[in-house]
Amino acid sequence: MPKFPLIHLVLGKAFGVLLEVTLLM
Repeated sequence: MPKFPLIHLVLGKAFGVLLEVTLLM
């Protein structure tokens, strides 16, 4: 199983935060 790139993890976390903020608004 290949490891996920660090950039993918960062983008995933950033997208999660953005989605959470959008839902709160």
